[in-house]
Amino acid sequence: MTYQGSLLAHDTRSFQSGAASRLRRALKYYWGREQYNPTPEYGQTTNGSPYYPYGAPEQPMSSSPQPNRQMSRIRSRLRLYWLNDGPVITTIITVLCVMVWLLELYGYYLNPSFYESLLNNGAFIPLLVGHKPWMYITSMFLHATNVTHILFNMLTLWTVGPVLERMMGHWRYLTLYLLSGVGGGAGLLVSAVIRPADWLVSAVGASGAIFGLFGAVLVVYKRSGTDIRSLLVFVGINLAMPLFVPGIAWQDHVGGFIVGVFFTLLLNSRARFLRGKSLNTRMWISGLLVLFLLIAVSLLCCGYRPTNGIMMPF
Repeated sequence: MTYQGSLLAHDTRSFQSGAASRLRRALKYYWGREQYNPTPEYGQTTNGSPYYPYGAPEQPMSSSPQPNRQMSRIRSRLRLYWLNDGPVITTIITVLCVMVWLLELYGYYLNPSFYESLLNNGAFIPLLVGHKPWMYITSMFLHATNVTHILFNMLTLWTVGPVLERMMGHWRYLTLYLLSGVGGGAGLLVSAVIRPADWLVSAVGASGAIFGLFGAVLVVYKRSGTDIRSLLVFVGINLAMPLFVPGIAWQDHVGGFIVGVFFTLLLNSRARFLRGKSLNTRMWISGLLVLFLLIAVSLLCCGYRPTNGIMMPF
């Protein structure tokens, strides 16, 4: 008997000896999947509803399959959204800004004392930031109560944010955004040292962080050989806008733009201390270096804080 014949005979004997067990398993599978559904974790009928041949149980199971499946689908989609470089961070920033803005509207129209407390503790005020350093972050998510401020900022964010997030990666993009926002606050501090009247100026908005994104795009486009003239015109118009529109903190824009350019240059630098490092390691080194410089500038500027006249008690 050849090898092929012996294999065929072996298969035949195996089929005959295991036919009954395989049939039982097949029937059990078919019955469990299509008809009998004693627990929510098994299959359902073709119309999507569970089938109980002996009547529905008196006490339903504590966990329903539909919410669990929906949550599983949501988690899967979010995971794919993250892995496929979707604008996750941009979306989160937008949602946070809109939610905080709605909270501001509530305070402005219905609870003035709450609104005043929110601004005094969240807006960037150069005179107070030495005692309330969280203002560097919270001021990025606060906006004026008029709709044009937040609408323009969010539209601008979505103009450049998703593309840059895909190019840089989620965490590097978030680091750039936050550092640029802090850089905007540092720009306001430097301005307060030069113009003492600015110590009591309060600033809110994501403009500094967004201008940092423009600075990063400018560096990336320049290094890739892309024509940057249109981008320069756009950035120039926005930087010059305070000359025509009052109430715009141009210092915040300039500070964020400078930090965005500097961080992106460091991230792609060929400096000896960055050679051979992975992108994540470069992000940590560059981010910490920029952060230390911003802290140094802030401490230096806070040393020039007025102590008489307009100094407020804490």
